[in-house]
Amino acid sequence: MNDPLKYLESKITRDSSGCWLWHGVILSTGYGQAASNGRRFMAHRFAYELLVGPIPAGLTIDHLCRVRQCVNPDHMEPVSRWENVRRAPTNPVAANLTKTTCPRGHEYTSTGRKGWRKCRTCVNELSRQKRRERGAQIAAALRTHCPRGHAYDEANTRITTKGGRSCRTCDRARTRAWRQRRNAA
Repeated sequence: MNDPLKYLESKITRDSSGCWLWHGVILSTGYGQAASNGRRFMAHRFAYELLVGPIPAGLTIDHLCRVRQCVNPDHMEPVSRWENVRRAPTNPVAANLTKTTCPRGHEYTSTGRKGWRKCRTCVNELSRQKRRERGAQIAAALRTHCPRGHAYDEANTRITTKGGRSCRTCDRARTRAWRQRRNAA
């Protein structure tokens, strides 16, 4: 069709809520698709640009009525992509923004990099736990003897597959005891 306004009028019906419902091609996402001069457009963007003017650079169209099929420019507002995501009622990002407590029930108290919220209590607990584990690793590395008193020297120390140390004398004793139990059975 040569006249975009006539094309737009032929593809919409007005309902009682004020929405102009698109009855042309509807994509799987629920948005309409318009075609003009051999090109395809999102129907709501096509209607907005035709009836209001160009969409400002860097902005996207937000349906204030929350009806994806609606092409009424009075029901649309150009907003940033982030604002559009934040306003979406079924978007998990938007749902998370409304939360005030972490999964453990602590209040979100700070904002980290990229604006992510953090629970200071959980962050501190995790830091303490990591310091304790690291301290235990250092303490184990500083031990000079196994729990049974054998020296961790070059001849008596075996490095395990997980990077720990094992006493060869104790390993041999465990193996001998295991063989004796097996042969006795």
